[in-house]
Amino acid sequence: MVRLRPAVLPGLRQGDGRLLPRDRLRLDPAQLGRARRGLWVALAEVQAEIGLVQPAQVEDLRAHALRRLESCFPEAERQVGLSQLPARLAAWPARRREHLAVLAKAIRADDFLAPDATVVGQEVRFRGHFHGLPVKGVIARIDRLSPPAGGEDRFLFLDYKTPKKMPFGIQNEAGEAKVDLQIPLYQIAAGRALYPGREIEGAYFSLNGAKRIKDADPPPDGWLEAFAREVLARVWEGRFPVAPDVGRLACGRCDFTSVCRIGPRLDRKEWAQERRTNA
Repeated sequence: MVRLRPAVLPGLRQGDGRLLPRDRLRLDPAQLGRARRGLWVALAEVQAEIGLVQPAQVEDLRAHALRRLESCFPEAERQVGLSQLPARLAAWPARRREHLAVLAKAIRADDFLAPDATVVGQEVRFRGHFHGLPVKGVIARIDRLSPPAGGEDRFLFLDYKTPKKMPFGIQNEAGEAKVDLQIPLYQIAAGRALYPGREIEGAYFSLNGAKRIKDADPPPDGWLEAFAREVLARVWEGRFPVAPDVGRLACGRCDFTSVCRIGPRLDRKEWAQERRTNA
């Protein structure tokens, strides 16, 4: 059985085969990943503390989380080996203060935790099916929300983002990377696996913006089912055409520009060839 992670699925329809800017720090991807994870681990530690406290008052809960932030961040740095990074990361103390300030602002934000919410899980792993497509993944945070009168508890699947706007998704009919995939996938695959029969909400929370990012428009009827069928067909056929979205947003996240058959590298070569031809 082929089982895919949600993170790899958008690439199949975006067309490709930051906290710390890689070019500025000149770190290789593994080192960059360690530096990035320091912030995420710290936030997960704080979330674990939130989950242990009964939310009698959200303000008390926030104060508790803020007190924990300073103490858990060094442990996060130790876990991801930041002390072992090269001297190129000499600016880390300054960036560390920036990260702590970003996290503190996020925790204080109204959107970070609703008054009726209880954090019941963080970094929750799941396995499920998305319109017949086997998937597995990790949900950053799960909140239990108060039920409506006479109803059952609802759940909110929350994912953290660093940008202040919606992440780009898979391509729509016009070739624009505007169809959100991650939240619908969580609601369908993870929702059925973890809380069958319950109402599942999904949202993105911007750490830099300290607010919930505007919900995406729902995809057209049948769009996600067709996407799942297309992914299965491509996997079994071994067919992965390079077809970036019209705005080439996917190209900005691709590490294979040097061997790309479409994209900026090819554009530069064609431009150079055209100049030589017209010279």
